[in-house]
Amino acid sequence: MILRIDQIVRDGIEPNIPSSSINIQDIQLVNSKYVLLIRIKRSWMGPHRVSFKAWDRFYTRSTNGKYRFDVQELRSAFILSETIGEKIKEFKEKRISDIYSNNLPLPFYESPKIALHLIPMSAFNPRHKYDLKQLSLYDIQPIGSSTFDKRYNIDGLLTYSYFSGKKRSFSYVQLYRNAIIEAVDSYLIWSGIDGKTIPITAVEDELIKVVQRYIEVYRKFNIEAPIFLFLTLIDVKEFRISRSKILWIDEPYPIDRDIVQIPEIIIEDYNFDPPQLLKPIFDSIWNACGYERSFNYSVDGVWKPR
Repeated sequence: MILRIDQIVRDGIEPNIPSSSINIQDIQLVNSKYVLLIRIKRSWMGPHRVSFKAWDRFYTRSTNGKYRFDVQELRSAFILSETIGEKIKEFKEKRISDIYSNNLPLPFYESPKIALHLIPMSAFNPRHKYDLKQLSLYDIQPIGSSTFDKRYNIDGLLTYSYFSGKKRSFSYVQLYRNAIIEAVDSYLIWSGIDGKTIPITAVEDELIKVVQRYIEVYRKFNIEAPIFLFLTLIDVKEFRISRSKILWIDEPYPIDRDIVQIPEIIIEDYNFDPPQLLKPIFDSIWNACGYERSFNYSVDGVWKPR
C-alpha cells in the first residue's frame, strides 16, 4: 500500500514530486490495524496539476479545506511561481548593495561585515504576514552578542548591539514582517588581532549557533520549508585566514574582491545537522582564501574546530 500511494503521488501529479519529498509512516493501532501518515514537503515548483485518472485539475487549500483554483487564482499562482526566484535574488542583491553602502536601519560601523539572509519561499506571498509580538527577545539575538536592545521599525522588528557609550551598532538583526531574517555583524571579522585576518573558527561557531536560533523563529511561525540561506562577506579584500590555522601551508592567499557572495544553500526541512548544513558555506570561505576546504572538519566531514 505504501509503494502504491508513493507511485500515485509521484505519477499522478504534474510537475512530478520527487520521492525524497514524500514521507509515508505506518502506525500500528491497538486493534492491529494500521494508519498511514503521509507528509509531503512544500514544493517550489507549483502550481501542481492532478493528472491521476485524467482528472486534469488544480487544487489549493483554505482554512475550510481544499478547493479548485478559479481562473484568476490559477493565473496568480503561475505568476508567483515564475517570479519567486527572481524576487529572492533581487531582494538579496539590493540588500547587499545597501549594506555595502552603509544604508542600514541604524548607524553602523564602516568595517568588514558578515551578512546572513534567511528567506522563506513563502516570504513573497502577499497573504503571508506574521505577528512579530509572539517572539521573545532572544529569538532574534544578533550575531556575537549577549546584550542588545530591540525596537519596531517600518520593516518589522529590529534587535541591535553597540559598545557602551557609543552611538553606532556593530551587530543587528532585522526580522521583516514577511519573516525574512537579515543578520549583519561587523565585529567578528573586525576583532581579528592580526590585521586583515578572519577568525574562521569563531565565525563558523557563531554561524552554527545563530542559524539554529533563527530557524526556531520559523518553527514558531509554522513556516514550511524551503528556506534559502545566503552568506555574504563585505569589504574583505586582502583578508586572509590566519596562517597559524594551517601550519603546513606557508602563504595563505588573500581574498581578491571586496564582496564575496557565497552560493546559497536550501533548507528543505527542519531536521538537519547545523554543522553539516553549513559545511558548503564554510568550505567556500576557505576556498576564497586559497584552501581546498574548511579544515575545521575532519576528513569524514565532522566539525572538529582547531
